[in-house]
Amino acid sequence: MASTKEYSGTKTPLFGTGAGGAATGIASSDLNATTIDLTSAQTPTSGVIARATGAVALSGSGTIAVGVGQGQARGSFPTTHGGLSPKLGAILSAIGSKGIPLPMVPGGGNADHMGGILQILAKGNIAVGAAITVAAPAAHSGDGGGGGGLLVLISNGTISGSSAISVAGANASDTAGAKGGGGGYSGEPGGHAGVGGCGGGGSANDAGDNSGSGGAGIIAGKEGGYALNAAPGAGGGSLDNAGENVSVTAGGAGGAGDKILSNPLAKPTILVPGVKPTFSTATVGGGGDGGAAGSNGGGGGGGGENTGSAAAGGNGGDCGSGGGGANWIGGNGGNGAAGSAFLYVLSSQSVYAGMPGGQGGGGGGGSRVASGGTGGSGAAGIDPFVASCGNGSGGDGEVGEAGNVDAARYGGDGGAGGNGGGAAGMVIMIAPTITYNGTVTGRLVTITGADAMEFLRGFSY
Repeated sequence: MASTKEYSGTKTPLFGTGAGGAATGIASSDLNATTIDLTSAQTPTSGVIARATGAVALSGSGTIAVGVGQGQARGSFPTTHGGLSPKLGAILSAIGSKGIPLPMVPGGGNADHMGGILQILAKGNIAVGAAITVAAPAAHSGDGGGGGGLLVLISNGTISGSSAISVAGANASDTAGAKGGGGGYSGEPGGHAGVGGCGGGGSANDAGDNSGSGGAGIIAGKEGGYALNAAPGAGGGSLDNAGENVSVTAGGAGGAGDKILSNPLAKPTILVPGVKPTFSTATVGGGGDGGAAGSNGGGGGGGGENTGSAAAGGNGGDCGSGGGGANWIGGNGGNGAAGSAFLYVLSSQSVYAGMPGGQGGGGGGGSRVASGGTGGSGAAGIDPFVASCGNGSGGDGEVGEAGNVDAARYGGDGGAGGNGGGAAGMVIMIAPTITYNGTVTGRLVTITGADAMEFLRGFSY
């Protein structure tokens, strides 16, 4: 004899009792209908459960657009990392209840910018004749994208139709806030923040540390060096090493990079957590007059040497490295390097995971009396041409700052990495027969035939 279970501590059968009669809409309250036959466009509140003892016709004039959902707070989880998602098993075990687990919100903590939840449970057939959207809304400014929502369709008969369904994750805000994207119901994480740019080196200064700071990101950039009074310029930072500090005569060397591929602009550099890539050593930025830029992976520019005349700082090499500072007599600060479009950290290799943000640009070198170096531009976010997950934003929302030419003579700060996109959501269809053939933007899970009947035996209906 098949077992039954009282779902979520209630006696409500999976398909309801039909006490509410025939319904023509799905709005803000749960339904306990005999049939559901939509006659107009619908905007259900997230979390609504629509039950019917008969058939459900999802058609009408217009779309079904589910309201914004809530997300799980991050707590101590890093803001730069893509948010986590509930697993399929946890979702299936909570179907028919209000207890479906929530994905983690984007790095900025915006709980109200996630995709919602809608469950439609019918003893009769379900016909999908109207476009259904349970996607995440647009991201808050400076934050990662929210994860896509969840649509559950369960029938004791047939699920048919061909109208489009979207449970897509949101694109990140196109500003460099270094925030990760939110998790989605696909089971995949949101996208990580982009890699930070590096700080520029300072010029002569009698006030202590005048280096530019590294930009925030999933990997933070390193700071530039500082230069004390009557000293030559300090070196710009790289992703792996801070620029060299100086206090005597020779210009400071830019930081070397030893964790970037030898030619990062020739092919994508994809760093996957848990997978150790092969690296080669980058060239250190020179420390002479107009110190040479680093190469092969982002060495910072060298500081201008103390030669008795004005000496400019060297430019950053690549991969968002910082420019070197000018010497104490004068000369322009070196320019920061642009962020690399091919340097990013994936949260997952799945097509449903959110995409990471782009790298921030390097800070310009400082100058005592001339012009500070120009900050490098940030790289664009990663666009995988996968519509279901959210794309990362460009790091160019915050470029490296120009070196300061006033009495402080600071090197410019590196730009923060871009924000990560939200993970895709999920559509779950469970029925003995499924003929639905529409487009699903997100992950689609179907349980049919004997497996569907076995699943349904666990409920009272």
